[in-house]
Order: sequence, then C-alpha cells, then structure tokens
Amino acid sequence: MKLIAVMSIEEYAGELRKIFSEHRVPVFSETEINGYKLLPDTSPNDNWFAGKHTSVYSHIVFAFVEAKKADELLEAIQQYCKQHECAYRSGRFN
Repeated sequence: MKLIAVMSIEEYAGELRKIFSEHRVPVFSETEINGYKLLPDTSPNDNWFAGKHTSVYSHIVFAFVEAKKADELLEAIQQYCKQHECAYRSGRFN
C-alpha cells in the first residue's frame, strides 16, 4: 500500500477528482488548503512582516492505494498536465 497525496490549485480540483474516479479509487479524501507562493522579485528576508507571499486556494486529495494503482494515478496526472499545459509540474516521493 502507498499513500498518494496530490495537491492542486482550485481550478483543477474537479479534474483531479475525475482522475481518481476513472481509476476506480474506492475511497479518497479531499480538503481545501491555502497555498502560498513567494513572488519572484522578492527575497524571503525582505520585509517579512508585510507579507510578500501570494495566497492560492488549493486542494489536496489523498488515498491509500496499491503501489500499481499509485503509479497509474501519477502517470494519468502527468499526462493530463502535458495535454493541458499546466503551469505546475508534478512530482513524486517514494
């Protein structure tokens, strides 16, 4: 068994749910989270109190699945990202 956890921006949450359903993941969970992105022209040390981070509404979807199913899901997500030219890359930890 593997824990698969996929974070996405809110706009892709429906597609992510669809991929999990199409791959017949029997049980998965989802929660909304706030993500933060450091603006490219700032340093983490610049005026930390004022907040130089942009807030992004995100979702995280996670499930415990067999190793083969985890690989299939991650491959499907990578294919989706290639087809739709997603701004964010996908990655994995084993």
